[in-house]
Amino acid sequence: MDKEDEIHIGDEIRKVLNERGMTIVTFAKLIHRSREAVRGILSRPGINTELLSTISRVLEFDFFQLYSRNKIDSKSVTNEPIDFIHKD
Repeated sequence: MDKEDEIHIGDEIRKVLNERGMTIVTFAKLIHRSREAVRGILSRPGINTELLSTISRVLEFDFFQLYSRNKIDSKSVTNEPIDFIHKD
């Protein structure tokens, strides 16, 4: 995967926070973290799945789909069905 295709999850979370008009203080309270911890989350390119699940639930946004979409978009995908049965 190219560097430009990589997801910086902190940036993505920040975008959703801004769209929701949610402050860091409010977000920190909702995910039971300190403001400093939230600033750390927003600066990181990666995150553990348990925390991402909590954040997805609180912000009502499926951040996991960003990874799925990025993985699919980076490959050549067709809508052709895959034939698992080979006829000789």
